[in-house]
Amino acid sequence: NKIKYVLTTHVVFVNYGLIALVAKKFNSQIKIIYPEKNYSTIRTLSIDNKNLLQIDKYYEYKKEFKKIRNKKECLEKSKNELKKRIFKNITNWKVSNVASYSKNKILKISGKRPKIIILPSCFFDANQFFRHSLFVDVYEWLDFTLYHASKTNFDWYVKPHPTRFKMNIKIFKRFEEKYKNINFLEGDTSNLTFIKNKFSSMFTYQSTASHEFAFLKIPSIVAGDSICANYDFAKPPKSINE
Repeated sequence: NKIKYVLTTHVVFVNYGLIALVAKKFNSQIKIIYPEKNYSTIRTLSIDNKNLLQIDKYYEYKKEFKKIRNKKECLEKSKNELKKRIFKNITNWKVSNVASYSKNKILKISGKRPKIIILPSCFFDANQFFRHSLFVDVYEWLDFTLYHASKTNFDWYVKPHPTRFKMNIKIFKRFEEKYKNINFLEGDTSNLTFIKNKFSSMFTYQSTASHEFAFLKIPSIVAGDSICANYDFAKPPKSINE
């Protein structure tokens, strides 16, 4: 029927992804509808049909930034927004709807060995959100990472994603039993903990925290494609061996 547009709510979940795949096959334009503020506002996002992503073209951020005239003003605005997020725990929905820098949950962690934090994504939410990954999903990546981490002389800590999905808890319990020399924290632990206790590095699957930790001079190791992929501080390895 030569459908020109397909309107959907998501493209990264099976229930909606099938529709998006069919639309892509027949070259229909896909738009995602986002109702906001109790449906008082509706915004749409045009989908990149090549990758079927429901996110801005983050892999072209540098190219897009070159087109902006007021670069200095934009950089200053971004820097101030990042400082608010980290030091005042103020959330910006464009980056994430979870702020993790509360001053109430800062832990004191002792030990002379290098300390490393692992930030997994939610096991049940949008594992295929970006273009590609070295691992099938978060579970496979975390199992691989913890296996190798447990053989090092470093102190490794895992902070579960602060999602509301309770199903995550059972999986973390399983990992906790399997890797007894890894330290598992509560999901609401403040990220300020890792600054105060001078953590050496952060490992993540595809977390938006990459740029936050880089800003705080804590190197980020990202397992695959992420919103920061266009920048040197979050370049993913090209292979699992790497």
